[in-house]
Amino acid sequence: MAALDLVFFAFAMSLLRLQTHSLWFVGAFHAAWNFAEGVLFGTAVSGTTKQAIIFNSIRMPHKSLVNGGIFGVENSLVSVILDGILLLIIVGYVYRHHNYQPIDS
Repeated sequence: MAALDLVFFAFAMSLLRLQTHSLWFVGAFHAAWNFAEGVLFGTAVSGTTKQAIIFNSIRMPHKSLVNGGIFGVENSLVSVILDGILLLIIVGYVYRHHNYQPIDS
């Protein structure tokens, strides 16, 4: 589950990089996600120990499809669905706003 979620996120960030031509934007987006996940919400980030400062999420072992278990939110079905939706939105945006030019032979 975590591998699928991380692949969805990687494809989404790759498309954002190609669309914005800015590695800084993608880095800031990823840093903001990790900050919100770890520091703000108090969950594990990709299997690391949690660093709760504002909220302290309590892991519920029997709800690993919802909270991701020990690995963190990226291992949850909720995150896979949300990252899949993010990827579809970005693909749709790129498809609608990219001017494809035919190749003359």
